[in-house]
Amino acid sequence: RAGSRRSRLHVADDDRSAPGDDVYSWEQTMNSHMWWYLARGSGLVATGVLTATVAFGIVFSTRLFGRAVAPAWLLDLHWFLGGLSLCVLGVHIGALMLDGYVHFGVVDVTVPMAASWRPGAVAWGVVAMWILLAVEISSLLRRHISTRVWRIVHRLSAIAFIATLAHAATAGSDTRGLLCEICGAVAVGTVVFLTLVRVLAGRPQSGARARRQQPGRAMS
Repeated sequence: RAGSRRSRLHVADDDRSAPGDDVYSWEQTMNSHMWWYLARGSGLVATGVLTATVAFGIVFSTRLFGRAVAPAWLLDLHWFLGGLSLCVLGVHIGALMLDGYVHFGVVDVTVPMAASWRPGAVAWGVVAMWILLAVEISSLLRRHISTRVWRIVHRLSAIAFIATLAHAATAGSDTRGLLCEICGAVAVGTVVFLTLVRVLAGRPQSGARARRQQPGRAMS
């Protein structure tokens, strides 16, 4: 009986140690893959924020909501989302460089086709990054550059949006899930719809320009 009791205690000790081993193994897995998970998650968030930035920018330019939403509020939201998209993009790139599995270097994340891991997919992201930086810098320098130059650079955001979607679709397996596919379809459909509205509506006239075209109306 003593032998069987010792045997049962031994089994019980083994059973008690199992949960701790599982937790330790889970912590090891999380620590070893933390940067990779952060890179994947921040990439998806950056795609969503960029989509919202483009969408609200088109809504502002078309005055789609009329007087229901203040144009100044839409413009501030558009600028805020643009800056937020760059911040999340910075987290995405930083996490990729800190991850020890793929080993991305500075050249890999700044030069198209330089990465050894899926160079075509990464190149889409690099192109989108540089365009986003150019758009943000041109917005910050809005008062110091011509309107024509600002518009040309700003319209490149459409290319950045397409490049971002191509990067998300080809760089990883997260976007192959049903939920991501639905979100991607909604994002593309929303931007395409708003772009068609923008094209059909034409460029809205500013208040000053409209007043200039009506000489009989008193200036206020």
